[in-house]
Amino acid sequence: MLPVPVLLGLRLIARRPGRAFLQACGIAATVITITALLIIFVQHRVSYGIDSSHLSNLKDAQSRHMIVVVAAALVTVAAVNTLTTTWTTALEARHTMAVARTLGATPGQITAGLSAAQLLPTVPGALVGIPLGIAFCWPFSNAGTIYPPAWWLFGAALTAVLATAVLTALPARIAARRSVAQTLSAETT
Repeated sequence: MLPVPVLLGLRLIARRPGRAFLQACGIAATVITITALLIIFVQHRVSYGIDSSHLSNLKDAQSRHMIVVVAAALVTVAAVNTLTTTWTTALEARHTMAVARTLGATPGQITAGLSAAQLLPTVPGALVGIPLGIAFCWPFSNAGTIYPPAWWLFGAALTAVLATAVLTALPARIAARRSVAQTLSAETT
């Protein structure tokens, strides 16, 4: 039998599968960009001249800056989406979570369940983002393209999952602390 938080998370995902799919897609897009960023940064820098810092390849330098900006923007959007989705899920699931509390679930299990509802689609989204990131860079690469070690790529995916867990903890905890009696009485009026 599955633990209570996982069951609650699965219940929330089953109620809104589209939201779970969007969460997975958002994380996949972020991991695709981070994978591309890692691939770009492991490439050898090409410069013009004899090891002169004044004659570096400006196109190469600007493309590196641009991908960092794009990656930062996508990470920010993913963070805001995760916070918003968690809060929206918590608000929509108030009644369900209050009923679960009356049946014996603790506030900690409710918090973990709300976080699980975000983490369950995040894991496959992060794992799918790695090969899609490599596939995204493949048309732009040549025979001499260097790819980062696999542990870097899986580390980026793991970081996305851990960041999601951290970002979902606060809104989920705030939602789980609401009084059961207040929630159930508000739903009946």
